Amino acid sequence: MNVTLLAFIDGDLRKYASDYVESFIEEVGNIEEHSLMDKSQKDLMKLGFVRNRENIWMTPFHPMNIAYQLKVNDELEDEEVGVHILNRLHPQNLLPFIYAIDPNHEVH
Repeated sequence: MNVTLLAFIDGDLRKYASDYVESFIEEVGNIEEHSLMDKSQKDLMKLGFVRNRENIWMTPFHPMNIAYQLKVNDELEDEEVGVHILNRLHPQNLLPFIYAIDPNHEVH
C-alpha cells in the first residue's frame, strides 16, 4: 500500500501539519510511565496506521512521517535538488520492520 502526498507544504498546510505533530508529541508526553493506557491513549498509537487481517502499514499521515517531511522541507528550503537525491529522501527506513505475533495485530 502506498499513498503519495502530492501537495506543496507551505502556509496553512505547514501550520496544520506542524500543529498535528506537536499535538501528537504533547499527548504522548502526557502518558504516565508505568501505567496502563486508557482507550484514547491506545487509539493515539493507531494514528497513521492502516491494517487488514495480515498486515499493518504506516501511512504518510503518521505523525512521524509528517514530521520527517517537515524536516526535509526545512533543510532543503528553496534549494534545487536533483531527482536522484529526491528519490532517496523518503521515510521508508525510519523504522525497522515489525513482525507481530499477536494474530489480532494489537498495538501494545
